[in-house]
Amino acid sequence: MAVDKGEVPRTGTTTVRIRMANVNDEAPDFSQHVYRTFVSEDAGPNTLVATVLAKDPDGDGITYKITSGNEEGNFVIDSQKGLIRLRSSPPPHLQGVEYVLNITAVDDNASGGPQALSSTAQVIVGVDDVNNNKPVFEKCQQYRESTSVLENQPAGTFVLQVHAVDADEGSNGRVTYGFMHKDSTVPAFSIHPDTGTIVTARKFDRERQREYAVTLTATDQAADPLIGICQLTIHILDQNDNNPKFENIRYEYFLREDTMIGTSFLRVAAHDDDFGTNAAIAYSMSGEQPEYLRVNPLTGWVYVNQPISQRTYITREIVATDGGNRSSSVELSVTITNVKNQPPQWDKESYTVVIPENTVRDTPVVTIKATSPLGDPRVTYNLADGMVPETNMPVPLLPDPQP
Repeated sequence: MAVDKGEVPRTGTTTVRIRMANVNDEAPDFSQHVYRTFVSEDAGPNTLVATVLAKDPDGDGITYKITSGNEEGNFVIDSQKGLIRLRSSPPPHLQGVEYVLNITAVDDNASGGPQALSSTAQVIVGVDDVNNNKPVFEKCQQYRESTSVLENQPAGTFVLQVHAVDADEGSNGRVTYGFMHKDSTVPAFSIHPDTGTIVTARKFDRERQREYAVTLTATDQAADPLIGICQLTIHILDQNDNNPKFENIRYEYFLREDTMIGTSFLRVAAHDDDFGTNAAIAYSMSGEQPEYLRVNPLTGWVYVNQPISQRTYITREIVATDGGNRSSSVELSVTITNVKNQPPQWDKESYTVVIPENTVRDTPVVTIKATSPLGDPRVTYNLADGMVPETNMPVPLLPDPQP
């Protein structure tokens, strides 16, 4: 308004319009600083996860982008609408409990300003686990190759601790351990359901059973549980708890007085129910002097060591000692016969025997008979080596000295 200076002042008015020019001085503002959402672990491509929204007080246009937390590339965002989805290709692969995505909103600086402005919000995506992984015994092959326990140990002896892993989360990934038993089978071992520690349930005798096949189970705690298994064999290790046993309780032999030094005439045999070095047998003879007779420590063949023509009867003790120094003994009685004695005569020139496969030990297979031309009833029998390599093995057939 304008006023003059007359006696009667007069005035005039006009309208002035002032236009304010906008300047980009405010960053976009998200509707919330933290967004929380959930998605299933097995959700498919393009699944909508969340929607973020920001407004710019200056009225500028806004674009959205994921700035961190998406290193595996499972998530994509619509730059204009703020829609966050799972990627379409390749199919998403969600792992872990949650993802924390940092979302940045940037204005387009349309209102003019030194530079575009931005702000950031967090989107926390929880992953709902799906029980799609069964427990796995990652060291199952190692368990198969190295699991054993010594025989004669008390129940509760430690055998092995196993471990299974489950890639799921929460209760879906927690496992308990057990055995898969056949119905009515008495378990030989027990396992702690939480730690996987296996211990013996009884004392073992390796000579009765050398190994046990077991099936381990690992079960997760889901509503519909999945089970992983590991099949292994637990070997029972030998303890030297058996003495060698001779095949005969006493050995008798009639030997001509002119038998040459070095002549092998009788083979003693013993076996040991233990295993390995505990079952390795060495033979020895009592050390009475003179040493008319000796025994080969490896083969058990008894042979003449000194002239025996001046003797009528020789008695010695033969000892079988195993690798663990357990031993047993048997008596050997040798009667020295006159050179004029005639040898026994066989009833047959040859005997043919067929032995079925898997014939059990101590089964009689044939009866042989020889008689003395002089009427001497003291006829004993002994098996010598065969004529081919296959029969020159330790003799598994034993004659009854009194048929």
